[in-house]
Amino acid sequence: MNIAMEAVAKESAQSLAEEVSKPRAKGGRMPVDTGFLRNSMAAAVNSIPSGESSDVFDMQPVTLAINKLKAGDRLVLGFTANYARAMEYRYFFVRSAAMNWPLHVDKSIKKVAKAIR
Repeated sequence: MNIAMEAVAKESAQSLAEEVSKPRAKGGRMPVDTGFLRNSMAAAVNSIPSGESSDVFDMQPVTLAINKLKAGDRLVLGFTANYARAMEYRYFFVRSAAMNWPLHVDKSIKKVAKAIR
């Protein structure tokens, strides 16, 4: 995988993670009451994410995992809150973002192409 392709993959994954975690109050689909679900988002490369939810939303651990991606790796985004699946069935925040994957890739291709010109 060349550098541009890797940059597109990372940029697309970051954009997807941001869409998944965007609160309903800000135009997204993520339900936020106490913030526990949103704060439980985790990412891992080539494994299932695990960990504890924090008191404050922090995208940095997800971004760090995304930045570790190399050719042939698999990124897994998930939520550690035990009720995440029920909230997904009700609010469709993960599946909706996943359905937008082609849009994230197209946007990332344009952004990376502009940056390397």
